[in-house]
Amino acid sequence: TIPCGLIKRGEDIADAAVRELREEVGISLEKSQIKFVGEYSAKHDYATDVGSFFEFATTELPKVKLDNREVIWAEFLTIDQISGLNLSPTVKTWFDNR
Repeated sequence: TIPCGLIKRGEDIADAAVRELREEVGISLEKSQIKFVGEYSAKHDYATDVGSFFEFATTELPKVKLDNREVIWAEFLTIDQISGLNLSPTVKTWFDNR
């Protein structure tokens, strides 16, 4: 999956995205550096999972620092590498529609 989590009281979705990225993989960005690309949902078991997706563009890949709690492996992948993964239904919906 990708860095994700809940929105805390007083946060907007961009604040939550920046915080989750920092907490889970050690990448620190400003809200101005991320772009909201959509909200996607998919049925997963007996519930509907909804995710707000953000992207950022860079010419130099940032260093990843795992939290080793929620995330135990992280790596930047090419589009071809991603297409071969077993993605969660909501992430697959986002990926298929980007």
